[in-house]
Amino acid sequence: MRGSKAHASTCWVIGLALCAFAAQRAAAQTLPHVRTPRVAIPANGAIVIESPDGTEPLLEVYAASGALVEGSQRRVGALSDLGGVYAWVPHEPFLPGAHLVYQTHRQHAQLQRTDMLTVIEPHDGTPPRVTSEPSASTMLVPGAQACCMTPAAERIERCVFVSSLASVQVTAGLSSMDPASKLNQFLFRFEPASSSASSTASSFGPSDFEPFENAGPLTFDQEVDEFCFVLRALNVVTLEEHVYSDVPSCVARGDLPVGEVPAEPPTTFYDLRRCLVPPEGFEPQWCTANAWACEMGMKEDCELHQHVCDNGPLPGRWKLQSLGLAPQEREESCAVAVVGAAPRRRGWAVWLGLGLVVLAGRRRLAYT
Repeated sequence: MRGSKAHASTCWVIGLALCAFAAQRAAAQTLPHVRTPRVAIPANGAIVIESPDGTEPLLEVYAASGALVEGSQRRVGALSDLGGVYAWVPHEPFLPGAHLVYQTHRQHAQLQRTDMLTVIEPHDGTPPRVTSEPSASTMLVPGAQACCMTPAAERIERCVFVSSLASVQVTAGLSSMDPASKLNQFLFRFEPASSSASSTASSFGPSDFEPFENAGPLTFDQEVDEFCFVLRALNVVTLEEHVYSDVPSCVARGDLPVGEVPAEPPTTFYDLRRCLVPPEGFEPQWCTANAWACEMGMKEDCELHQHVCDNGPLPGRWKLQSLGLAPQEREESCAVAVVGAAPRRRGWAVWLGLGLVVLAGRRRLAYT
């Protein structure tokens, strides 16, 4: 008895240890980290931190002399649905040279990350020079469905998508010749030019900015001749916004579809061995695809073809089925009923076996 208790306690401890290890591994993957730590930081800049799960970073910054650098941080942008971008701004400009940054996870203090950052001369504070080569492409998602039916029972047999919903995805195609040390001190937002435009932006909030490479795309679902956007930049230190009015900001729609687009099902969809009665409006395609039924003298299939394509009578097989079972299906049904009886007997055996196991367990506990 003592051995059993000790074994159970050991398993419990091991389980807790594995859970704790898994939690630490998950936290390590979402530990906030300095964005591009190998890129130098201007003396009048900020340390930009990415937090994959939105956890607020916890930083300690030391200068080359070993002195603690005082500063504060704030959320300045978005990284994903949950993640955020933070800027750690010193109370006084950084001194040029190496700086050591210790990062700790707020919920898991034992998880730490250390980065060595290089501080260079201040930048001029102007927004990065940006060029744009916008492009547009079609994005399709499944639309309406059409389904085959049975002639009498009106049961759905098989379905297929017969349309797609088309929208236009606009990509800004941004690039910059400015150094990364300056580019990293700004976040960007790519948004529709008109507030009335029906679109979906990549930003995750009304005031969220993103890193340069994450800006865009936009998705439009309006039938207009061209799609226009506005590009904004945010200085992560001063929080000043800049609107780029000198970059190409529109792209022509051309012949890209918007809205519902018909989609023709493949010919195999109409095979009467899989599609007994076609969806309404698709009879011509079904009749053409199954003309072989009468050409090859397939009696039942030909009667079904004539019923659908030539307004012929409902085949006798389906008349019987509308009242019950067709003759050729009755034997199959009986066979299924007989076979189905066996699992019922096996089910009683299973329950009896389980009852014996429970009874034996109780007797064993009584003896111990």
